[in-house]
Amino acid sequence: MQDRDAGCTYDAIASALSAEKVLSPLGKPTWQPSTVRRIYASATAEAVTA
Repeated sequence: MQDRDAGCTYDAIASALSAEKVLSPLGKPTWQPSTVRRIYASATAEAVTA
């Protein structure tokens, strides 16, 4: 969330995660911007309701 809050795009975050060899939630080596967006939306929705 820090990267997105700092102004990074979902594409940039996905590229960074892939470059750092962080596996996606499905265990794949490449991240998609839509996956990052979905995780960010879920995390921020939880923060608002908490």
